Amino acid sequence: MIAPDIVTALAPERLRAGFGLAGMSIPDALALLRGPARPAAPAPPGLTIEDRRIGTDHEIPLRIYRPIKTAIHGLVVNVHGGGWVAGSIEGDDQRCRIIAESTGCIIVSVGYRLAPEYPFPAGLDDCAAAIEWSWRHAATLGAPEGKLAVLGASAGANLAVGAMVKMAVTGSECRPVCHIEFYPICDCAMDTLSYAENASGYFLTAADMAWYWQAYMAGADPATPLASILLSPDLGMLPPGLIVTSQYDPLRDEGEELAARINQAGVPTECIRYAGAIHGILTLAPQSALSMAALDKVAEVLATAFA
Repeated sequence: MIAPDIVTALAPERLRAGFGLAGMSIPDALALLRGPARPAAPAPPGLTIEDRRIGTDHEIPLRIYRPIKTAIHGLVVNVHGGGWVAGSIEGDDQRCRIIAESTGCIIVSVGYRLAPEYPFPAGLDDCAAAIEWSWRHAATLGAPEGKLAVLGASAGANLAVGAMVKMAVTGSECRPVCHIEFYPICDCAMDTLSYAENASGYFLTAADMAWYWQAYMAGADPATPLASILLSPDLGMLPPGLIVTSQYDPLRDEGEELAARINQAGVPTECIRYAGAIHGILTLAPQSALSMAALDKVAEVLATAFA
């Protein structure tokens, strides 16, 4: 049974229907998924918030959250979700504020390019560039050098892992010490038991996921390891971390398989399945008990990684 406070946060009819993207034109689908832009809220007393752009051939927006009047324990790069086609810095703003204030970490939230206007690997390249930039500029940002973690949700988790794999393969000096992934997209095959069990009725549908994959890859092979990250030949290049899955999520099994593969490669990786949860609870039901427990777990994992 879905947790009651998640059902309260998201109307039952919306849970059942999802977005229904397969029957829409691209413009209509993007209008539904992206919605109107959200204005930034003022910074709370405990934080400073700075918008910045980096890059040479194109600009990558970043939003930097700095706790004040507290020791800085580390630096966290946040990668938002949204099926590679939606989501934004603004959509993750509340969560980044909470994590910055609760952990004493500087958060760098990445506004990567979105598909289908910018298909694979544009968003992946932006995330890798933002993680590299954060690693190089840690001291300038006010964070201890060498204490960097990467956090992603859904498509953001896919991009976060893909970016770390890409950096390791290309010989980057950037070495995150921890990664935290919520309900990651891992495999274009979409053939797991959780896809069969949760194909519809729990907000994210199998049909919508097929639409997201098509929009992201734009004709490229989705089985490339930097997109279908479960196919990466060496997941042992990742740092220790945490992977969170939801009981009623088509992506549940592939996220748990990702954790198992990383552990098999010799890298300690904790995996937690939240009973009663659906995909996207951090965004869809941020005040739910499960979402708050998940953010408490983030604080715990970061405290250990940055000790």
